[in-house]
Amino acid sequence: MKTIYLDHNIFHYFVKSFPNGVDSANEHEALASAATAYPDVRFVVSEWNLVEIARECARAQSSIIIAQEYAEFLERLQPLFIDGHDVLQKTEMGQLVLAKWRRPLRALRSDWMFSSYLSEVASERVNGMLVGFDAGEYLNHLVTTPASLANFERGQPFFRFAQQTSINAYNDGRLADAALAQEINESWFHSLLPERDESGRWIDLASRNDMARALAEAPDVVFSNCPTIRVESELGDLRAQVGSRIPRTQDSFDLMHSIPALAYCSAFISNDRPLRLQAKKVNATMRRGMIIESLLSQALSHL
Repeated sequence: MKTIYLDHNIFHYFVKSFPNGVDSANEHEALASAATAYPDVRFVVSEWNLVEIARECARAQSSIIIAQEYAEFLERLQPLFIDGHDVLQKTEMGQLVLAKWRRPLRALRSDWMFSSYLSEVASERVNGMLVGFDAGEYLNHLVTTPASLANFERGQPFFRFAQQTSINAYNDGRLADAALAQEINESWFHSLLPERDESGRWIDLASRNDMARALAEAPDVVFSNCPTIRVESELGDLRAQVGSRIPRTQDSFDLMHSIPALAYCSAFISNDRPLRLQAKKVNATMRRGMIIESLLSQALSHL
């Protein structure tokens, strides 16, 4: 199975209109032929696709009508769903540490990161999210329930502060400090560690501290076994090297899309040129052989 992740700008083009210079008929034809001409290809949608759609709808006058247009497009895709990078990272880390420290561990299926139902990946972050919601119902819920959509906005000030801190640290040379890098990794890895093993037994704090310290001393063990953790690390380094650029709210949404896509999908399609260039650099570093294009037709031709 090959999987294609569409950035929000591509969703917008298909539902509204493509930019000048793009053969929109060719793109719609590519979408229509994807299911028949490429039977082993599936589209992948994340919770963040729906959040970005809802944010767009919330700023529009005919929000319910636009949301319905997007819902119909989502139904055409018949997608698989992938969870947020935070959930994926904790799953990856759990598999790594439970195996490494010989704790009870349940094996995952090879395609564990993909789900057939939205409710399997979008039930923790939104008030009123009910098991059984399909993508259209969930989207309507976000558009009509500001409190639910606001849950995704609350972390934005912290994210911009964290990104600015990384930029400042790169500019003044602190990111080159190996001791500081190890300290940062130890704190990050600790936040991803499971508190219980697969038998339900508690992993005490002292053991988790030891695990985080050992992993931070050999971070390549984490990066080679945990794709989403490595992608975030690689993207974080690239985004720290932007000089005087001021972080934007959209930066965090870009990361929410790109981390799961670059870790696990076969193709990532985005018309955001800086994001696409960063994605290509990460892909080259990780040697995944992923297809990264600005148009669906281009991606399909390489699959």
